[in-house]
Amino acid sequence: MDECGQALEPFTDWRLADVLGDADALERTEVVQPVLWAVMVWLAAVWQSLGVVPDAVLGHSRGEVAAAVVAGALLLEEGACVVALCAWTLGVLAGWGGMTSLVLSARGARALIGPGFWVAAVIGSSSVVVVAAEALAVLEALAGERDVRARRLPGSCVPAMCTDRDEGRVGGCAA
Repeated sequence: MDECGQALEPFTDWRLADVLGDADALERTEVVQPVLWAVMVWLAAVWQSLGVVPDAVLGHSRGEVAAAVVAGALLLEEGACVVALCAWTLGVLAGWGGMTSLVLSARGARALIGPGFWVAAVIGSSSVVVVAAEALAVLEALAGERDVRARRLPGSCVPAMCTDRDEGRVGGCAA
């Protein structure tokens, strides 16, 4: 974990050891995402030290960067740079929109949403993330009326960055 902290230091204005127990700091996107990455990389190193060596690694979001480090495709310092700068960018953009998870197919979500909403991520055959600059409460109420489970997600999104071209990918969104 110390090595991850050292790798993050040039790219952050906080120290990993200082924020691990700080609930307020861990609420900030620009802190929690690099911390999660560090924990993932550290856990992989612990497993490897115990003889558990993966044949393949994969991840989602910052987990992709952790997987690239574990696989040797990125140096630890390169992974730290990627996650810290991405998280910083998302921290700057925080508050510009929101996200709601729907237990619904992508086709069903597209039928439910109207202008100003985008399907930003297709998580699975019956799970999507919808983003909007505002009015997510209206979408959540409509989903409830139709017995569709909806849950507001922490984080923010820049809906203008989530175009039809981006559907099925995260686009400008971050959990």
